[in-house]
Parts: sequence; structure tokens; C-alpha cells
Amino acid sequence: MGGAVSSLLSDSRRSSFIAGCPRRVRRLLHDDVSLTAAAYPASRASTKVVSKSVQGKAPFHPGDHRATIRHALTRSKQQQDVAHKTKREAALPHIDRRRHRVLSRSAEYKTSGWLTTLPSTDNNTGLDAAEFRDALNMRYGRHPPGLAARCDHCNQPLTVDHALCCKRYGLVIRRHDELRDTFAELIGMAWGDAGVRREVVLKEGEEGEGGVRADIVARGVWERQAAASFDICITDPDATSYASKNRSTKSILKQHETAKKNK
Repeated sequence: MGGAVSSLLSDSRRSSFIAGCPRRVRRLLHDDVSLTAAAYPASRASTKVVSKSVQGKAPFHPGDHRATIRHALTRSKQQQDVAHKTKREAALPHIDRRRHRVLSRSAEYKTSGWLTTLPSTDNNTGLDAAEFRDALNMRYGRHPPGLAARCDHCNQPLTVDHALCCKRYGLVIRRHDELRDTFAELIGMAWGDAGVRREVVLKEGEEGEGGVRADIVARGVWERQAAASFDICITDPDATSYASKNRSTKSILKQHETAKKNK
């Protein structure tokens, strides 16, 4: 995995990418030598009790030994987090504005879960080499290699942003429906398929006014026998209209949340 990242990113960008990943992923990306500086003092601190016991300087107490290990490992992890954050902050100024925005959001909202998810055919969490490569590039704000020069549907220059926003042939709606169906399936697994309905009209429109519709209605989610309504919204926080105004991801999500509640 470390080789795959090295082939995609330069040294400074690789450092900022690694700093935004979970600890489990960092161990896969770093070489063993680079981890020695942090591992050695942590190892000495965690074995302090047993070392003194072996040397005959103090009696051995298992409870003290376990507590010492927990304290040493926690302190080591905290120090590594600070070091990785420092590296990330040092690398970010050397990245263009769009990638800076993408990487900062990835670190803030911890969007690296897919890197440590167990591959499963049943749960559709397996990625082939091309899918992993493309996901890694997109996570870092880079364009996946091999993209066509033009959009097949509207003949505009094809970029990741355009692919996410192109309204020809229902691509945006299909992404929305795919997330809706996945969410409905998960709700059904937790509360039973019988109580889950999709595309439910909650209130009919009157005299040209739009009605109120929910993507999913499920019974028993919050209260027994009570119906809970869910409405799905997909947005691109890196769209030009947001990025040009330097809108934060939090404010963008809040805007769409408020719009859904007020409809």
C-alpha cells in the first residue's frame, strides 16, 4: 500500500496524505525504520515495571504493569498524532487551493474509513485495483488517470467536478437513488424490511404548489410504531459556486439541512 501511495504523491503531498489517515493506515504507509523513533521510547516506558522487577529493584504487580502499558501507549499515540498534524500543516501551504480544501475536509471529517474497511462481496465493500487508485486520487483532490477528454453526454471538458454535476441523462438522480436504496437497505436490516417504504408522499400539493415527499419512511426508528421520515441530499462541497466564496463544508451541509427541514 505504501508503494501505491508513493507512486501517486510527491514527498510533501505524501506526508500530508498520511497525516490525514487513521493510525491503522499510517502503519501500513510508513516504513519500519521511520517508526522506530516513536516505538523505542514507548516500548521502554511500557516495560518499566517488569524491567525493575527483573532487576530486583521492585516487586512485580500485574495491575501496575497493565496500567503502565496503557499510559505509555496512550501517550505515544498522542505524540504521534501531534507530529503527524504538524507535518500536515507544514505541507498544506504547498498545495493548490482546491486540494488544500479537499485534504483539510478529509482530515476534519475523518473520511478515511474506506481504507480500513474489510473487503466483502456481500456488502459491496471490495475495491479492485482501478477503483482503489481512483478513490485514492479523489480523496486527495486529484483527477483519476485515464479520464476521457470530453463528457460523453454534453461534450464539455471532463473533470471530476463536471462528472459530479452533469445533469444530462439523469446521472445526478441515479447517484441520489443509489444512496437512497443503500440507506433503505441498511434501515431494513436494523428495523425490518416490512416497515420501510420509499418515495412516500407525505402531503399532496394544492393549487399548483408542490407537495411534501420523503425518500424513505421507516417505522420504529425513533419510537415504537412511529414513522420516521428521511430525505437524502447529495451535494458537492467543492463545486465552483461554493469554493469561489470559500464556504466551509459545515455551512454548506447546514444550508441543505435547513432547506430539507423547511420544504
